[in-house]
Amino acid sequence: MKRRTALTGVTGAIGVGLAGCLTDIGDDTEPETDGSTESDPCESGRKLIEAIADEEYEQAAEYAPIEFDSSQRLSAIGELYKRAELPSIEQIECAGTTDETIREYDRELDADVADAASVEYALTTSIADESVDLTVEVTAIEIDGEWYTWISDGLVTQVNPDVRTEGNGTNAVTITFADRGAAKRIYVQGESIESPTDYQLIREEESLTLSTDEVGAGRFDVVGEGWNGQTEVVSQFSLGRRESWADVEEIVFRAMTTSWVGKQPAHIAGVDNPTLILERGREYRIGWDEGNGAGHNLELRNADDEVVDDYATEVTMEPDESQILTVTATDELATYRCVPHSGMEGEIEVVDEL
Repeated sequence: MKRRTALTGVTGAIGVGLAGCLTDIGDDTEPETDGSTESDPCESGRKLIEAIADEEYEQAAEYAPIEFDSSQRLSAIGELYKRAELPSIEQIECAGTTDETIREYDRELDADVADAASVEYALTTSIADESVDLTVEVTAIEIDGEWYTWISDGLVTQVNPDVRTEGNGTNAVTITFADRGAAKRIYVQGESIESPTDYQLIREEESLTLSTDEVGAGRFDVVGEGWNGQTEVVSQFSLGRRESWADVEEIVFRAMTTSWVGKQPAHIAGVDNPTLILERGREYRIGWDEGNGAGHNLELRNADDEVVDDYATEVTMEPDESQILTVTATDELATYRCVPHSGMEGEIEVVDEL
């Protein structure tokens, strides 16, 4: 099969002039260009994205410089496109470009690369009748007067959104859709939630707050949904009433590198980085007794990120009694943390009475 190149017979720099190449998908009219070199990579990348969105994966693969790729690094690019989570696109706009080093592609390809850049495209789609903007980066290189384009990053084959959770384990939890990944939306599900779409987020940096007054206490899943309907649980949290902490004397975690996972008391079991609610002046045992083979430690810190009253353990891969801290709850306590792993951090709330 003959490789399809979007444009031929062009040379020169591609560092400027990409903004403004705007195309409505479904319009068969070719976009007007002034014939300048700057607009050519824009058009080439646009056709690549359209081919992927239209599920023309073999055609999309033909835009890549496979014939010059002796290492066969790009040989499976068509399969990557096929597995990609790319939604139905309503509009594509070249949003900007970043020059890349030609030398890198000269080493990787059996060809003399004349120019190279990373071109960013703003894509418009819709979710629940609302317009949503996405971005995709396309690599564009020029060989022998022809432009070749492919996408090596940005087509995520797992849903994989980034979700922030605040107040985990308390009577009110806030969920933030921090980064889309390949998810078109996230939503919350649990036994007391009849319609998860009542608790969904579709835009990055949107937030919602759930409280025990609204949905009751218990454990809840945050689910990411991909463009093809694929779903996966990406986070969990618990809603609890303060009185559930009244009789707690010992708090135990499992160390999992990405987070602390609650074990005891029962209402935080399985919850990532739960918020601890402690009563001022009471004594607690706080620590971890199970890990994943990596080195972990536990430190209790104040709002200035300083260790409080030497509440810190040594890093170890095999937890023992030394990883359990005896702690008196004071207003200084703000967070608990594993120093080697930044994701293992949770909040501490100290109250007058439980």
